Amino acid sequence: MVLKAIVRDTDQKVFGGLRTEIVPLNEYVREGVRWYAISVYFPEDWIFHPYPVIVGQLHTSQKGRTLSPPLAFVVHGQNLDLELYANHRLVDDATQPSRENSARQLIRLASIMKESWYCFVVRADWSRRLGEGSIKIWMNGDKVYESYNLYNQYETWLGNYPKAGLYVPGMMGVKERMLLLDFIYLGGPRTGYQEMAALTPCAGAKVEDAE
Repeated sequence: MVLKAIVRDTDQKVFGGLRTEIVPLNEYVREGVRWYAISVYFPEDWIFHPYPVIVGQLHTSQKGRTLSPPLAFVVHGQNLDLELYANHRLVDDATQPSRENSARQLIRLASIMKESWYCFVVRADWSRRLGEGSIKIWMNGDKVYESYNLYNQYETWLGNYPKAGLYVPGMMGVKERMLLLDFIYLGGPRTGYQEMAALTPCAGAKVEDAE
């Protein structure tokens, strides 16, 4: 089944942004290994605009604090980017974690082709501690990011959890956006890449460096 997400510039803002997203219920992980598969399809009438749109993310659960997601797939114009945020500080430290003092990476993944699926498989070994943690990300069968012994999250309340769809954190710049998406698939520590990739609309794509 394919889901359709639509956001209009007349929609009411929710937590400061416009959004239509799906979220698996109660699928939080505070630390350790979790697999995720998120797939999105950009239709022929998708309009490229410089204002950012987040189409998939692994977000953090916080009490009374707004922080950027540890991992997000973000559209800027025609570019599909990976944004990563992490912070080793504790929430009750004198210097509390914030967007400004968090480690940040921005990686260009692709120039978006319309009428195409973009299927992401993520293996995250979550940790906020220095010298720990790892992430592997595949896009349409190609490994596009890998980190080892590198903290990759914040201290979290309930844990990290996946979201997919459309989230516009600021102005839209267009009247309406529509995106197609697949279910969010989840795996545990014993899951492997092939098992997750087989669940996506890109199943059968040539796989490079699967482990």
